Amino acid sequence: MEANILKKKIMRRVYTTYALRLIINRFSLKCTALVFFMVGVVSVVSVTDVLANMPNLLDTAALFYFSKYAFMNAGLLVQALFLGTIAFMIWLSKDLILFSLLPKPQRLA
Repeated sequence: MEANILKKKIMRRVYTTYALRLIINRFSLKCTALVFFMVGVVSVVSVTDVLANMPNLLDTAALFYFSKYAFMNAGLLVQALFLGTIAFMIWLSKDLILFSLLPKPQRLA
């Protein structure tokens, strides 16, 4: 009787682990973390004020200096959230590039 109960407990854990691995993969966790970082940036930074003060996008020198001084004069939390957002964007881009370069599986007729 106890062996049957133990087997049910073990199989319940196996099924739970299998289901979680199907639902939550690394890519979705990275996307979720990126969304949390972006929400954090938007909640701390006044995006409308930044866009109002930002120079023309075609003026690259002014845009570079604006970004540089805006980052340097931002608070530590904003800097950390911004760097986290950039890091997760690069990490996701790497995954997307590697996924697009992987050979597609061939179907057997």
